[in-house]
Amino acid sequence: MDQIKVVGGFSDLKGLLIQTYKITRDRDEIKLFFSVSAGELFMHNYDDHKQAVSLSKDITAGDLAENLPYRCKELLFESLRNESPSQYLNEQFVLHGFFRA
Repeated sequence: MDQIKVVGGFSDLKGLLIQTYKITRDRDEIKLFFSVSAGELFMHNYDDHKQAVSLSKDITAGDLAENLPYRCKELLFESLRNESPSQYLNEQFVLHGFFRA
């Protein structure tokens, strides 16, 4: 994936978190964290891990949530190609979606 698609995917994920939890902080201040529990991929607000959104019900089947924007799905399908999707998302990118140098 190229940088523009990755940043767009992260931007859409932040938008989903903001909308779900009615977050009033600027989008630039919000950082994301990803985890897997019982085969389900979650996105968390880095500053409040209780604010979580399920992104995939079954990571082994590639079963993504239906309400995700296209750019999110593209990013998440890329992460599901890895042994640990959450580790890929947390470690390959800085918290706002840019590739780590």
